[in-house]
Amino acid sequence: MLLADFLFWKHSVGLSLFLFSAALGVAAVVSLRPVMSLAEWAVATALWFASALPVLEYVQLISVLFLGLGHFGILVWMVIRSPLIGVMRGIARLSYLIPDFVLKTCLAIGGSVSNRRHMVIRKDTMSGWVLPIGLGSVFLVLFLAANPVLENWADSLFEIELSLDSFRRLTFWAVVAALVLPFVLFRQMAKQLSAQALPFEGQFDFDGRLINAQSITNSLLMFNIMFLLQNAADVTFLWGGIALPEGMTYATYAHKGAYPLMGTSVLAGVFAVMSRRYLESSAWLRVLLIVWVVQNLFLVGSSLARLDLYIDVYGLTYLRLRALIGMWLVMTGMMLLLWQLWRYRSNLWVTKMFAGIVLSTLYICCFVNFAYVIAKTNIAQNDGQLDVSYLCTDTRDGIQAVVTYGKDGGSKHCLPYRHSWSPQVEGWRDWSRRQARLDGSLIAYDQLETRAAPSQIDDMRRPNLYQYD
Repeated sequence: MLLADFLFWKHSVGLSLFLFSAALGVAAVVSLRPVMSLAEWAVATALWFASALPVLEYVQLISVLFLGLGHFGILVWMVIRSPLIGVMRGIARLSYLIPDFVLKTCLAIGGSVSNRRHMVIRKDTMSGWVLPIGLGSVFLVLFLAANPVLENWADSLFEIELSLDSFRRLTFWAVVAALVLPFVLFRQMAKQLSAQALPFEGQFDFDGRLINAQSITNSLLMFNIMFLLQNAADVTFLWGGIALPEGMTYATYAHKGAYPLMGTSVLAGVFAVMSRRYLESSAWLRVLLIVWVVQNLFLVGSSLARLDLYIDVYGLTYLRLRALIGMWLVMTGMMLLLWQLWRYRSNLWVTKMFAGIVLSTLYICCFVNFAYVIAKTNIAQNDGQLDVSYLCTDTRDGIQAVVTYGKDGGSKHCLPYRHSWSPQVEGWRDWSRRQARLDGSLIAYDQLETRAAPSQIDDMRRPNLYQYD
C-alpha cells in the first residue's frame, strides 16, 4: 500500500504501473511458494515481461488488459499447471473469486474485531495500568509545558487536517488494499481454482427444443435468401454503376451500412459455430452453411468497400480505423469457418485459432501510434478540407506527422493549439516510450521554420469538417 502511494498518488501512470505489477507478482509468488524448475521460472518471467511490454510502450486500456491477463494467467498456471484452455477457464473464474474473496475476508476481519470475546480485559490487568498511565500523563503535560521544542513536536504530531484531499487519499488506500489483498493471500484463494465447477457453472445448457437440426436448417434457408438480397443490392450500387435514389450520396450509403453489416457478420459467425454440432444430421445442412459463410465473406467485403469510400470522402478517424481492424478480423474468422467446414475441424480448433489471431492483432496494436496513422493519412489526402481542429486536438499524439509535413516544405499546422500542449513525461513514474517520443516531437515542432498555414488564423472558429461516426 505504501508502494502504491509512492508510485501513483498525484502522479500520472507509466513506468510506475510496470513496477507495481512486478511487486504484486512477487507478493503472490511468496504467498504461493510454487515448486518450479529453473526453466519454468524463466518461461514464467519471460511471459510476464511480454505481457508488461505494452504498458512500457504506452499506458492505455488495451495494454492494461494485456498486463492483467498475463499477470493472472501466470499465477493460475502456477496453481493448476494446466494447458491454455484450463488457464483461460481459471482466469474467468478469478473474475468471480476475487470479489468474493475480498468481501469474505473483509467481513471476517470485521467480525473478529467486533467479537466481544476478543475484547475482554481482566480487572487485575486494568488496575495494574491505572497508576502508571495516569501519573505518566501528568508528567507528560508538565514536560510539554516546560519544553517548547517538545511542545512544537507534539503540536505537529497531533495536528490532523481533515480535508477533501485527505478523504480522497484514504479512499485511494482502501481501494489499493482491496486490490493487493488477493495477491498477498493468493494461496488461500487459489484452492478454489482447481475445483470441478463453481456454483453457477453449467446452468445454461440448451435442451434441443429451440436449437436443433430442423430449426438450424430453416434458419439457414431464410438467412441465405436475406443475405442474397443484401449482397445483390451492394453489387448493384457499389460496383454495378446504378444510380442511387435521389438525394442519397455514395458517402451516405456507405456510412449507413458499414457498421451494421459488420455486426451482422459477427452474429452470423456465432450462429455458424453453434450450427456445427448438427451438420452430421444432413448433407444439405453443410452445403447451406458453407453457402451462408461465403455470403458473409462477401458481406464483410462490401462493408470494407463502404468504409473505404466513406474515408475517402470524410477522412480517417479513430472509430473508422477500429472498424477497419474489426472487419478484417471478422473476415479472417469467416475464412477460418470455411476451412473448418471443408476440413471437418472442431469448434475448439476454430475458437483457439481465432482467439490466437485476435490476441496477436491486439497485442501488435499496443505498439502502434494510431494517432500518427490518422494524422498522416488525413494530411496526405488533404484537398483543402483538412480539419485542423481534429488534427491538433483528437490526434495530438500524431504530431510527428505534422513535423514531417512541415520539414518537407508544407505548412506548419496547429500553431493556434500549441499553447495547450505540455510535456507528457514529468518524471520517471509516468515515463513510457511513446510519451518520451512525443515530447521529442514537440521540441522538433517548435524548431520548425516553415511558414504557418494561411487558414490557421480562423481554425479555432471553424466547425469540424469530419463526420466522426
